[in-house]
Amino acid sequence: MRADKLQNEVKLFWQTSYENNNLGFQIQSSLDKQEWQNIGWVDGFGTSNEAQAYHFSDTRSLTGKVFYRLKQINANGLSLIHI
Repeated sequence: MRADKLQNEVKLFWQTSYENNNLGFQIQSSLDKQEWQNIGWVDGFGTSNEAQAYHFSDTRSLTGKVFYRLKQINANGLSLIHI
């Protein structure tokens, strides 16, 4: 995942090489890497053998260092955390 800080937002970019029943991604943020909060959702492509590119914009007014991670959720309810 890549994060670009712009004037009033942080843009997050990531990609997958393939997907199998990918429902989507829960975007989470933290100020201390201990407590995470859900800040958004991006739909997945389901099942795909091709690379897929994703992005999300965090437009909240935060100061200091912010950490981000993705929680990928499959259609069957299984999830993986990607930092």
